[in-house]
Amino acid sequence: MLGGLLIEGVAFVVAAFVLFRLKLDNLFFIFGAIAPVLLISGVVSHYTTVKAVQTAYDADRSAGASGLANTVATPEAGTSTQSGGATGEWRLVRYEVDEEQLARDAPADLKLYWMPLPGVEPVPSADFYRQADGEWVQVIRQVRSLVPNAGFEQGDGLSGYPNDLYKAPADTREVVADTRNNQATKVAVLKNGGQTGQTSLVSAPIAVNPKRLYLQAGWLRSDQGGEGYLGRVWLPKGTYEYFVKSDSPTWFHYKQIVRPPADATKIQVGAANIASQGQVYYDDLIFVELGQLNDAACQQPATPGGPLRCGPPLLTGAKD
Repeated sequence: MLGGLLIEGVAFVVAAFVLFRLKLDNLFFIFGAIAPVLLISGVVSHYTTVKAVQTAYDADRSAGASGLANTVATPEAGTSTQSGGATGEWRLVRYEVDEEQLARDAPADLKLYWMPLPGVEPVPSADFYRQADGEWVQVIRQVRSLVPNAGFEQGDGLSGYPNDLYKAPADTREVVADTRNNQATKVAVLKNGGQTGQTSLVSAPIAVNPKRLYLQAGWLRSDQGGEGYLGRVWLPKGTYEYFVKSDSPTWFHYKQIVRPPADATKIQVGAANIASQGQVYYDDLIFVELGQLNDAACQQPATPGGPLRCGPPLLTGAKD
């Protein structure tokens, strides 16, 4: 009995002494020793999760499953969307358009799906109406791709993207036959190899306005280690930015609705294969003007505390 109490007493004194000597800097030292282990294990866990999702997706696609091409009305696996967030009193949710028609240089009606922010009472019109799910649809009539031959189907195929930022040899850029969504199509390919590690497809300069919104979209897949990008160059400063970076061997559809920087007057739409020795394939690289931001869309409420009465977020066909 006394022996047990003596042992417990000694243990208590030792523990108290250790805690007293373990100052804050010692705690930092211990955390510094184990933090890399925690960080590495977290990174490995994250990578394993992402890889598992990608593997499952690739298996599903190889089994023949595919959604509707070029539509977000029924979302397709492998589609990445960046809508640009809130615009004025509205949040842009998605869009819907026949992109293949646009890639053939034909006009098409485009639908933008908006959700009003709290305190907004939308004002409907013929091309601006509410759906049962609460989303508001704005119809943009007869839009066109501002990049011609965006589907690479006409002539030599590269007339819409005649330029290369990196001045790579001509044989690194060509149009080939491929299959996407179980349909035969012509696509552009950027082929890196040997001394060539950077290639690109760049459109001619296109006039833009910072008061307007634009849609950039396209399909991309990589092969044998190619690393594909979708982006643009804002002029006159020549500022380059990309919104897609992918090395997936599966066809993915990407899109982004973007507003030009305040100092931009033109844009060059582009795709690239950077820092790789493989190939990247592209299709339907469209660029579309959606409309001018409607700064006067909302009117102050007639009674204090009432909702803002707001018309459509964009003006179509407006001239600055």
